[in-house]
Amino acid sequence: RTEFDRMENTNNNYSRRDGEDSSERNPLDGPVLPRNLTEQEIELGTMRLDGIPQVTKFGFLFTIYSMVMYISDTGLDIFVASNFYGLGHYTYFGLTVVFVLGPAVVTTAFSIILYVIDSHNPHIPVTTKGQKILRWVFSVLQLGPVLRDVNVLSYGIRSILALRKGDLPAQRGYFKAMQLEESDAAFLRLFERFLEAAPQVTLQVFVIIHHIHDPDVDFDGTVPRISILTSLVSLAWSLTSFNNTARTTTPGKMNLTYWGKIYQFLWNFCMIFSRVCA
Repeated sequence: RTEFDRMENTNNNYSRRDGEDSSERNPLDGPVLPRNLTEQEIELGTMRLDGIPQVTKFGFLFTIYSMVMYISDTGLDIFVASNFYGLGHYTYFGLTVVFVLGPAVVTTAFSIILYVIDSHNPHIPVTTKGQKILRWVFSVLQLGPVLRDVNVLSYGIRSILALRKGDLPAQRGYFKAMQLEESDAAFLRLFERFLEAAPQVTLQVFVIIHHIHDPDVDFDGTVPRISILTSLVSLAWSLTSFNNTARTTTPGKMNLTYWGKIYQFLWNFCMIFSRVCA
């Protein structure tokens, strides 16, 4: 009852500010933004609260950077594994391979399950035969989250093109599909990073500390140090991406600003870094 009264008072305040009759509004529709806000004041990151959800350049850059971080971190882990093998550290090589392939297989399985669920979602466009083949190829290559990020960019571009043509129903449909795909991508990325990057960081820190003063081992810790840094960044970024997506797909939530995303990333990075050092 108290929450309902608060929502009703909020709506009445906004309605009076806009000169509308508060009795004609439904309190469950959520607050109405004042009409005297400038474009800079209502720009909130991935979409604008001006009645028409729109994709922004920062949203595209955010998705592209997520793809780059995923590929670079996985690639560095594979390089570290090959380096261990070349130096004869077969135990470290085996653990690194397990920490890379194991989470990738689990994430791919969840990705396929989500695709099956999405096939019954009316907000997701029907997939063609070529798209299904592409999904299987990326799944076999353990690049399911990357394909979902590509789909996010594809739906975003279609949403922009539909808006330019004035086809608002199609624009909203593509934007909704983009949000659903972005939500799945953020979940899979977070799930995979904590299954893969977190154990990798622990392993590489142990290897460096164990062999840092060992004269009998020809070991260069430069690559593992870079891998540790990349894993920490990817972990913090996956948390930031997941929290950002959770807000954009939740009705009534204000989207994070640019600075909000930066502060949240720094907070997540420092939090994870402090726990690794401990």
